[in-house]
Parts: sequence; structure tokens; C-alpha cells
Amino acid sequence: MKMPATVRVGGLDYTIKPWNRMAADNTGAYGMCDRSTLVILIQEGLTPQWEAHVLVHEVLHAAYAAAGMTAIHEHVSEERLVGALSYQLIQVWRDNPDLVAYIEAVFRPAKGKLKA
Repeated sequence: MKMPATVRVGGLDYTIKPWNRMAADNTGAYGMCDRSTLVILIQEGLTPQWEAHVLVHEVLHAAYAAAGMTAIHEHVSEERLVGALSYQLIQVWRDNPDLVAYIEAVFRPAKGKLKA
């Protein structure tokens, strides 16, 4: 399955773009969330599962910013927090298809129908 072209986080639409492997390797990262241009870069050539994980990781960086967390300097760095949360989110998502289906049904009801 192909990655989406955009993702909405906190009301902002981020464009998802492939990232040249050599350019990514030069940074030591598999992905990057550029909050100033609303672009998420994902390294080309990753396995589908790793690509999806990196995308979730970068979406969490966007969510971190949307929640206003970038102004808070706590004991845990943004990178460590996002890294830990992305692995946990992937695990919950993967192991709980009924939960994912429920959330999808609640937040994206059929057109013309609102659930109570």
C-alpha cells in the first residue's frame, strides 16, 4: 500500500514526500518533520513496516508541536518521547484491530450519518 500524500495534524496539512536516501543518510535520520514548511520527509527504500513506523514517528513530532509542547523543556527530550510513543502506538495499533476499527467508525462515520 502506498503512503498517503498528506496528513492533517492539529488542523495543519503536512505534505509527505520521499527523501533521497543519501540526503537522509547524511543526517542520520530516516524521516524529518519540517514544521515551518509543513513537510514530512520519509527516506526512500525502507521496508513497508519501517516506512510506516517512521511516518508515525514524524506525525508524532507534528502532534508534539501542535500540542504546544515545543515550548516546554522538561527532563525528557522531544526525540526520546516521540521515539518511545511511536513504538507503543504502532504496537497498540497492530495488536488491536478492533480498537482501530472502533476509532475509525467513531471519528469517520458514513457520509450523512452521525453516530450518537
